[in-house]
Amino acid sequence: MNVHLAVMFDEPTTQDAEELRAAARALTDDRRSVRVSSEPERPQWLVAEFTMASQPQYAAVNRIDRCWEFRNLNRIDSAISFPKEAEPSGRRKRQARNG
Repeated sequence: MNVHLAVMFDEPTTQDAEELRAAARALTDDRRSVRVSSEPERPQWLVAEFTMASQPQYAAVNRIDRCWEFRNLNRIDSAISFPKEAEPSGRRKRQARNG
């Protein structure tokens, strides 16, 4: 499942970004899926995108919270979301169904 972990800081530092990346790597089922970014219009927020093994969302949230609390107490706020994966369309959808 896809996960977005957005974390707000007073002023995010390089160390905050590295801690967020380390937390995502500890949680992911595919280390290559980890991306950490910020948006110019929301400079206080860093966003980690990564995948986790499928599990109930409440269990994933608890696991993410425990991991992040252990790693960094410098945050002001955080939000966890589970974006849906885009479904294959047309030919790709048929191929997926047919194997």
